[in-house]
Amino acid sequence: MRSALKSFAEDDAVPVLKIALTEIEGFLSDAYRNVHGKGARIKKLLEFAVASAEAKAGHPGRSCSRPPSLII
Repeated sequence: MRSALKSFAEDDAVPVLKIALTEIEGFLSDAYRNVHGKGARIKKLLEFAVASAEAKAGHPGRSCSRPPSLII
């Protein structure tokens, strides 16, 4: 993240976005693996993020297969 902050200070947006998105993907991957015991590709990770947010917010839509206590 230091390199992202340095790039931000230098008004270089491309590295900031690439680094931030890579970090977010890593967080989602770790959370998905903790719940499901295996990794997933980005499409599944995004679906998982939406389902986790909906379950945590009490949204009546989709929900994760695990109890909310295990959701990020």
